[in-house]
Amino acid sequence: MSRQSQLDASFAIAHKLLQRLAELHLKPIPRNYMLWYASLDGTRPELAQELARTVEKEGGLSQGMVDALYDRQFSAGEDGEVLRKAADKIENSLGEVLGLLDEAGKDAGKYGQSLAGLGADLEGAPAAEDVRAVVGQILAATQDMSARAQGLETRLKASVAEVTALKRDLEDTRVEATTDALTGIGNRKHFEQRLKAAMAEADVEKAPLSLLLFDVDFFKHFNDTYGHQLGDEVLRLIGRELKNNIKGRDTAARYGGEEFAVVLPVTTLPNALKVAEQIRSQVERRRVVRSATGEVLAAITLSVGVAAYRHGEPVTALIERADAALYAAKHAGRNQVMAEAAPVRPLAAG
Repeated sequence: MSRQSQLDASFAIAHKLLQRLAELHLKPIPRNYMLWYASLDGTRPELAQELARTVEKEGGLSQGMVDALYDRQFSAGEDGEVLRKAADKIENSLGEVLGLLDEAGKDAGKYGQSLAGLGADLEGAPAAEDVRAVVGQILAATQDMSARAQGLETRLKASVAEVTALKRDLEDTRVEATTDALTGIGNRKHFEQRLKAAMAEADVEKAPLSLLLFDVDFFKHFNDTYGHQLGDEVLRLIGRELKNNIKGRDTAARYGGEEFAVVLPVTTLPNALKVAEQIRSQVERRRVVRSATGEVLAAITLSVGVAAYRHGEPVTALIERADAALYAAKHAGRNQVMAEAAPVRPLAAG
């Protein structure tokens, strides 16, 4: 299939898709777009049939019904891959459209210049009136063609705007899928993705990499004493401190509950210990205040475990060593940073 044919097919599907969503009074948000695109491009005929049956049976579709259908059709594991492919398709289509617009504009400009030059050349020729009449007809036809071209350009620009907006929505969905809603830093999924990527880069570059694991000391007691709303404030505070103390390619994430993690590429164990201590001490100095009364609550403290990546080891091994160091920090009295245990070296023979 030619480039033009592919572009035409892509726009035909997009036009039909947006028209169908409008008919059903559904917004063109990423999951709706993905669901209908998959049903229209021929890759999932069973999805097209299920959509048609549901619309016929229910007389329409609510967003809740669409969400349920989406969750059945796209598992959590393939969701990110589908988003990536959809975004790639949109980006490619956008590039094609912009290229065609640029090419069409250049062609139209050349055509206009040629006609203008022709008119000037014929101005003083014999039977100039007759020649000018012919040229006038050509110019009139050209103006008509130009008007039609402008209409096409307007429609193409509108399509480009729709595609751009959809691409932005998809990017927003990507961010939402990897962000912890409470603290605003990465979630567990984002942490796992970034840790694996950092380990792969460290292997290639033969560079150091360190992992920090944090746990809020006596957090359950704090929640039980002051309530979950203030407990949430504590978690937000820690999220802010983590963001304020990392830079560049570093990654901060909420590991789960009251546990947090920081991935430090190109960072040795001694330097990672310094970062961990800086974060621990800054959190210790913070105070949570009950806004209604101005009451200053107990200090918040962290126990931290630090481990350095050993090139070629699995992800689980690095996390287990950092977790063991964290447990050692809590066992030693909490509110402190502990490094992983030094590896045991076998005794030399003889």
